[in-house]
Amino acid sequence: MPFEPHGEQRWVKGRPLSRRRSLRRGIAKLWMILLLPCILITLCLVIEIANLWLARAELENALESAALAAVKEWGDANGGDTAAARIVGVDFAAANTVRGQFVDLDGNYLVTSSPNQNAQCITLLQPPPTPPNKGILIFGAITDTATPHTFDATQAPSCGDIDVLLDASENGNLAADDSWGVSFLVHPNTDPNTRITQIVIDLQASGGTGTFDFSGGPPTLAVPSGTRVADMSGNSQPNISGPVLTAGGVGPPFPTIAPLASPIVRDPGFTNPASQIAFLPTTGSPAVLTINFSADGMADDGFAPGDRFRFGAPVTNVGSGSTSNDGDGIGADGVQATIFYQVGMGPSQSITVTFADNTDRMNDCIDPAEVDALSGSLIVNPQMIADLPCPASSAPNNNGQSFARAVGSGMEDEFAVHAVGSVVVPGICQNIFGLLNLEFSVSARSTAMYDCGDKQPRLIRIDELICP
Repeated sequence: MPFEPHGEQRWVKGRPLSRRRSLRRGIAKLWMILLLPCILITLCLVIEIANLWLARAELENALESAALAAVKEWGDANGGDTAAARIVGVDFAAANTVRGQFVDLDGNYLVTSSPNQNAQCITLLQPPPTPPNKGILIFGAITDTATPHTFDATQAPSCGDIDVLLDASENGNLAADDSWGVSFLVHPNTDPNTRITQIVIDLQASGGTGTFDFSGGPPTLAVPSGTRVADMSGNSQPNISGPVLTAGGVGPPFPTIAPLASPIVRDPGFTNPASQIAFLPTTGSPAVLTINFSADGMADDGFAPGDRFRFGAPVTNVGSGSTSNDGDGIGADGVQATIFYQVGMGPSQSITVTFADNTDRMNDCIDPAEVDALSGSLIVNPQMIADLPCPASSAPNNNGQSFARAVGSGMEDEFAVHAVGSVVVPGICQNIFGLLNLEFSVSARSTAMYDCGDKQPRLIRIDELICP
């Protein structure tokens, strides 16, 4: 009979089974001891990555708030000096923390740095400032509102609107010195730094055959004291003038009195019209008349918002029949005018408009005149447009008047602020491994643009940043 072992001890190839199990447990413990540092390192690595991710998210939030606040402040002020907007941006950044540390940005302001007072500029290809250097705010313009966006720190942005009225109001051949009118109307968003530099009137732009007739002399400026824009109650305004002035300068509140009280103080518009308004050519029978505008070299710097003037320039072969060679003929022939203008030191821009013949009646003019709330100019025409005179007659098909209105953005470049910076983030696991100087650096960028339409800032992504 074979031998059967008693109890729990069994033999496997000469060894007790209990000893084999004990050996396995020992090997497992050994592996655990060997792998524990690797596990801890992996765990710390995951923790550090998560900590850095949170730090970068917090830094982005801080830079976003700084950029949004700064561009809102700058845009609401319609540009100009950036010092106040930079202070606002720095303050908003300081209200945020990155892993418990307050975010400290540099305003990056240098008053002599044109055009946006940036002391320093960093392109997208350059590394951001690293501690101990502070992050910075860069002010500039978005030169293309459609993606991909380009941020240009060399451009001065503006939300200024441009609204220019041109009229031909005369039953004769437009030779009288107040037959033509040009008025730079004022809007709430009008940038005071906008200047009209040139106007080109083309009688044949739409296929007409008309020409100016300077055989009897050059174009003539209206007498400044003349009053083509007037009502029947004795209210009138000068032919060459600027907006009404208040104690605080040009701007509301303006008088809203009808009939107007006297006296009313106005900006002169052009201090020396004869030298500041130049017509070319002044002889012959040209189809195109160019009007150039300049500063007086002293107090007046050109054709500014709220300024207006009237002039005479006789025409021939314009229109036909009852509209021949008068204000109606200008609209009947589709005469065009191109206005060239500039906002501050920005690039030259232009807008082209076509005259239209209207059918308003002189008998329907506003009496007493109303007053434009922004410029103080009179409103007498049934169109309710400031500075537009009454039609020359009450015959709808031959009222002697055509006009054009050029309305556009004074600058396509929107306000923008780019915030860029880095922060040092101490390592969480440095005490575990005795690494006293385990530190990481995270960086971020954020760009905010001011929407001139709704006057609100929004975050955007830029593909290029242009520095001076």
